[in-house]
Amino acid sequence: MKQIILIASLFISAAAIAQKSSIEGTIYTENENPIQGITIQLEGTRLATSTDIDGHFFLNNIPVGSYVVVASGVGYQAKSKVINIDANKTVVISFQLVSQSNVLSEVTVTAKKRLAIGNTSSLTRTNTPVKDLPQSIQSISRSTIDEQQLYTVDEAIKNVAGVNVSSNYGSYSFRGFITSSGSFLTNGMKGTLFPEGVANSLANVESIEVLRGPSAILYGENALGGNVNFVTKQPKKTTTANASLSTGSFGLFRTQADFTGSLNKNKSLYYVSGLGFENGGRVTKDWKNQNALLFTAIKWEANPKTNIQLNANYNYNNSTSNYAADLPFKVGDLFSTPVNFNIHGSDALFKGNSFQLQTQMHHQVNKKWGVHLLAGYAKTDAKRTYYSIGSYVNPVTNKVRRNKSISRMQVPTTTLNLYTNGVFSIGKIKNTLTVGVDYNKENGTYPEGFGIYRADSISVTNPDRKPSITPADPSLARYYSSYEKFTTETMGAYLQNQFAIGGKWKGVVGLRFNHYFNRYRADSVSY
Repeated sequence: MKQIILIASLFISAAAIAQKSSIEGTIYTENENPIQGITIQLEGTRLATSTDIDGHFFLNNIPVGSYVVVASGVGYQAKSKVINIDANKTVVISFQLVSQSNVLSEVTVTAKKRLAIGNTSSLTRTNTPVKDLPQSIQSISRSTIDEQQLYTVDEAIKNVAGVNVSSNYGSYSFRGFITSSGSFLTNGMKGTLFPEGVANSLANVESIEVLRGPSAILYGENALGGNVNFVTKQPKKTTTANASLSTGSFGLFRTQADFTGSLNKNKSLYYVSGLGFENGGRVTKDWKNQNALLFTAIKWEANPKTNIQLNANYNYNNSTSNYAADLPFKVGDLFSTPVNFNIHGSDALFKGNSFQLQTQMHHQVNKKWGVHLLAGYAKTDAKRTYYSIGSYVNPVTNKVRRNKSISRMQVPTTTLNLYTNGVFSIGKIKNTLTVGVDYNKENGTYPEGFGIYRADSISVTNPDRKPSITPADPSLARYYSSYEKFTTETMGAYLQNQFAIGGKWKGVVGLRFNHYFNRYRADSVSY
């Protein structure tokens, strides 16, 4: 019965196509010269075309019926004709248009200002106008984030030329060098709220500052090609509230809100608090994606010369994976696998909690010199079951081999930065000097060990996503450890001088000394 219906449908479709016809013709001026660029449209339909250099036009696939053909163009008086379209026929018509002085309707273009950063202190440690820096710095303002409905860093970074996503686990390419998201800055401090591979939510971000070019003098290693700094939403003395709600394809749901205001009468103590939540929105089939963010910041102006600010963020993530899905392919055919293919078993998960605390203390000693202390602590605790590709797709079976890894990771990070800066002149050379020391320590730990196991192969055309059984005997693992710990400590001292000679020449010179300490410990490691 299904075959009969299919054949009947094909005959009906063929008959409908066969009954479509066409019109053609030429448009002339009153002096019988052909006119190029005249619009020909069947009134009340989307069928339209325009004349070529010879004034000729052709419009096909027109269903049978009666139509009004309209010919119009700038500088000519429009004309129309009623025509009847019969099955499998071509109707030939011509128009002779009369010139006239058409006045185009007024079009008003209103520019919407996208606020960019004028000065940056978190990137340079000095409150310096961006136009005076001999470095390439581009900002993505909150107005741009709201206007484009941006929610993650990889979406926002598309606004910056020369910076591209280089991997599915949170690395970015700056001028040919790779910077991992773990090296990104928050308010000018090392330490990111999110584990590697988790796309940063922008719910608490006021602006994104992208520095293209070396920035190792102030920030040390891992920033050869450039870096990204997230400036979080800052407390305000006036009471304001913002909220948004959006939905989209693939079950996407997002909401975010924040509130600001003063906590005392003289407005010396003020705050900002907010939240963000996202669910769904991934093209990958059967892919869970949930994350929630809570944030707050409190600022206290102790006196006209001293202020202290505390920032706190908490992030919860519950998804299939913190990495984007791998897409296997057949040798010689990059498009052999559906774009929504999910290589993971149904037991794949990434469930993590992260929090971040930051303290910023600034004291202006006098009109020329100031002392600043930045301190931060962040910690991530996450469980992960992850499937990865083990080979190319077998062209005979359409299956691909997989590996399965199981781990729990804890990553505490401590950051300290003490610096002073000031301005002075030597002759006609104006200097802005910054001198400081910093300390950064990261303890990445697998407290329950790390295991990689051979998983069942999966078909790319008819996938069975049942969990792959993990052997109880660790000796059967491809890699197994009962405990691992990675300790990295960096201590540095730096000096940077921004100088200006007259009003045209500006430069930056700097010097940095770094001391590194790395240690790896593991128990019962086997391959």
